[in-house]
Amino acid sequence: MSNINNEAINTCFLSAADRQGHHVLYNIGVPNGLPARFSEKIQKRIVHRMISQDEIVVLDDIPLRYAVGEAFNPFAEKVVKQDYSSQMTVPLGCEGPRAFFLILLKKDAGFNRNLYDYLHETKNEIKLKIVSYFNALERISHFFKSFQKILQLKGDETFPHMNRVGQLSFMIANEVWKIAHRLNYQKILKTFSGLSLETLRLAATIHDIGKLAIPDKILHKPGKLTKEEFDVIKSHSAKGVEILETAFPSDYCYLNEQEEQKELSEIISISKDIVLKHHERADGTGYPNGLRGDRIGLFSKIVSIADVFDAITSRRIYKEKKSLDFAVEEITQGTAKQFDPLVLEAFLRTIKRSNLQAIRG
Repeated sequence: MSNINNEAINTCFLSAADRQGHHVLYNIGVPNGLPARFSEKIQKRIVHRMISQDEIVVLDDIPLRYAVGEAFNPFAEKVVKQDYSSQMTVPLGCEGPRAFFLILLKKDAGFNRNLYDYLHETKNEIKLKIVSYFNALERISHFFKSFQKILQLKGDETFPHMNRVGQLSFMIANEVWKIAHRLNYQKILKTFSGLSLETLRLAATIHDIGKLAIPDKILHKPGKLTKEEFDVIKSHSAKGVEILETAFPSDYCYLNEQEEQKELSEIISISKDIVLKHHERADGTGYPNGLRGDRIGLFSKIVSIADVFDAITSRRIYKEKKSLDFAVEEITQGTAKQFDPLVLEAFLRTIKRSNLQAIRG
């Protein structure tokens, strides 16, 4: 996709629409004021028209088209508000239930003919990469759900907790994206795109999978844990990685599926990192390895704060749930040094409690 960015394209989205009208756009280029991910419901007649499209289409004067109702939808509104003028839509074809498109946006008129030719020649290669990602994501999703089902059938609180953490992590990551764009944090912006947010959301739903290996008498003990029992609880991070490594060993590969294997390996690598490090803390007080700062991955930092928040605000067999205000005070006052400042601010913005808002009164 680097060739696309080199053609002075302001940003690029991957569009995925299914036949029921669910349309999701993933920002896979430079943020430029637009969200990392955007979803909308579109009419089935529009879906049919999209699926039937097989030629590259260029639209200029997007603001005027929006004003006269030709391109009147929530995504177009965001495009107009950010002063984009031209759009190129590149159909990549259908795969399974979805139709895929690239949507390139510019703030000036017209697209370079060389870009048109490049996309026409390489769209099949681009589609292969995209389809490989979604196939890998779906394959891993089914595997993760099988372990989640075990917890659900046991009636274990870990199951709904992991799903809530997955959704909150996804929301926090979107705020990290916005802040990194505002402050031009290129290192962070290169860390993830709209697609990798889907990876994060999925991986976060398996962060506590190692608790399958913790004895129920310890996991569900109503009273205070002894030091020895807490040490057993803390082993769930490493045990979770053992589970994932057994299912997806580092040297595992699919014959004749090299592109999908690459995507699969990346998703599993992120998942293992989150499972192992979601209890690490920025000040080195976490476990299992007492890591500090940048030795903890960005996604693990995001899941860490989502995990703590949900643990505080949820009822457990050994405690009652606490209020949002109590959770915010615990996270910002008592343990502020445990969390990355950027991730902390993104979390607070997610729950409408920005540090900046507090400072300004």
